[in-house]
Amino acid sequence: MRTLSVVAGLAMILTSSAGLAADRCKSLTEADFQRYFSCFNARDMACVAAFYTPDVTLSKGPNWPEVRGPADIVAFYRDVADHGLREQMTVHRIVVGKTDVAIDLEAHFTATKDWPDFGARPVRAGDDWRIRGVLFYRLTCGRISDIRPAGRIAAPAR
Repeated sequence: MRTLSVVAGLAMILTSSAGLAADRCKSLTEADFQRYFSCFNARDMACVAAFYTPDVTLSKGPNWPEVRGPADIVAFYRDVADHGLREQMTVHRIVVGKTDVAIDLEAHFTATKDWPDFGARPVRAGDDWRIRGVLFYRLTCGRISDIRPAGRIAAPAR
């Protein structure tokens, strides 16, 4: 599968990445990222925000504006929930480097309300779909400072 080969190809690059700042700072581990996604799936936004630097950026793709700062990221996900869209993440593989992390994951979306102007496409109550892809995380002294998607493959709605 293409997603897995992208992650496997990045493993060598990420694990060999070097940075003087990273050498002086604690890094995040695979277990830390498992906890981060557990917090996300539980909608414990205080726990999620604790993983971020004060100037963290989140890019969700071309249909969404970039979001900056922990408070704005939390507000973004609360807005998504208020629109009736539930998102659960399943992590398939995590490759941790000193300053970069690649995560192969699947997001499962379930809509409980209509959201006609949702950024990716109009959503109707009852829609259910999955997207599998890779997210790249930049780390700064043991915290997430940047989140960006790689290519994604949408699975058909059920």
